[in-house]
Amino acid sequence: INPYALKAIREKDGHTRSSLARAAGISPQYLTDIEQGRRGAKPPTVKALAAALGVPQSALQSHPDPVGAGE
Repeated sequence: INPYALKAIREKDGHTRSSLARAAGISPQYLTDIEQGRRGAKPPTVKALAAALGVPQSALQSHPDPVGAGE
């Protein structure tokens, strides 16, 4: 999972970390750790996050650069 993609999609959709974590069935701290690159996400977690965001799992692999890089 690309932490920058996850954060960008979450923010674009207007989710807070807490609301997305709740929708995906994970703790807000775990989501924070994933977004900050401190922990990886296992396949079931990636699937749950993608479903909660309404995007394909592959969308969480895109955006190779940090949000705002190159601007």
